[in-house]
Amino acid sequence: MGISLDGLASGLDTTALISSVMQVEAIPQTLLKYKSQDLQSMVSALQGLNSKVAALATQATAAAKPGALDLNTATTSSDKVTATATAAAKAGSIDFQVTKLAQTQVTVTPQVNSVVGWPYTTMTINSGGQAFTIEPLTSNLDDVVTAVNAARAGVTASKVAVGAGEYRLQFTATKSGEAGAFTISDPGTTFTNVKTAQDAEISLWPGTAAAQAVKSSTNTFTDLLPGVSITAKEVTAAPVTLTVARDDAGITKLASGLVEGVNGIFSYVASKSTVTSTTNTSGTSTTAGIFAGDSAVRSVNQNILSAASLPVGTPPRSPSEIGISITKTGTMEFDEKKFSAALAADPAARQPRSRRSPRVLPRPRPPPPTSTTAP
Repeated sequence: MGISLDGLASGLDTTALISSVMQVEAIPQTLLKYKSQDLQSMVSALQGLNSKVAALATQATAAAKPGALDLNTATTSSDKVTATATAAAKAGSIDFQVTKLAQTQVTVTPQVNSVVGWPYTTMTINSGGQAFTIEPLTSNLDDVVTAVNAARAGVTASKVAVGAGEYRLQFTATKSGEAGAFTISDPGTTFTNVKTAQDAEISLWPGTAAAQAVKSSTNTFTDLLPGVSITAKEVTAAPVTLTVARDDAGITKLASGLVEGVNGIFSYVASKSTVTSTTNTSGTSTTAGIFAGDSAVRSVNQNILSAASLPVGTPPRSPSEIGISITKTGTMEFDEKKFSAALAADPAARQPRSRRSPRVLPRPRPPPPTSTTAP
């Protein structure tokens, strides 16, 4: 074990003295460590705030583009037809009737015994204006199916069990509608069409002198109206009305999202600016949030609040008139009912004028002290 000479000559606790001196000498290093931790905390907090401001800027830029709020939704008067609208959709309506649904051709062979196998050596499939000669490796039905599928003749084959050791081959077009029609010929056998190739068909302006048939290889008719497509699920006995109207719910959601983005920033800044006091036997300790007293953050917060309260529309109107107001706590409040009523009363005023996007935060600087202790 080591030899200790503590206080041997002088009677002093030299070990304690040396320890105290080392602790005093380490104070600058400890302060630097705490300062580095505070700086890292500030950098992390500023990065979080910058991300929220950038996200709000993206939202605001998108909403300020011409036509950004020209949102429309498409509906039909029948549950047998669905409609979808893109950003290119414009308000309007049209009547039509679904007279046919699209079909994919299905053809089957006569019953074949698996032991006997396919009794023919070749078959010819005519599809898409081309003739494909199919030559199976053997008479085994699985080889016939494989050969047909490998030919890429616009037809897929499958083996269907219809009894003990009995099968029928089914041939299905790979395309729906008339474009997928095909014929099969094989000497000595006949093929039966279970389903014929058929395009979907609608009649525009049915029952009038202007009635006109429109076809589609699928049950979807793209851009029946600009930016609007319909999908038929059943043939309709009566005319169906397709209506494209302003999407008030979508516009309201966009406005509400902007308010939520603004409040998200206010909430984030407030959570990191809170000053709290704690009293214990050692006295009262006051701790300030990382953003407390930071003028740059306070400026960003104020700039966003000012931008959010500027007049909107033409002629300019206060946001409070359309349901967007500032609360006593300095946050934004969105009144959906008031906004919807304003939108219905004056839809032309909904397009906001362009605004300057919130600026990116400045480079971080060392934070002020975060705590003090009173005796």
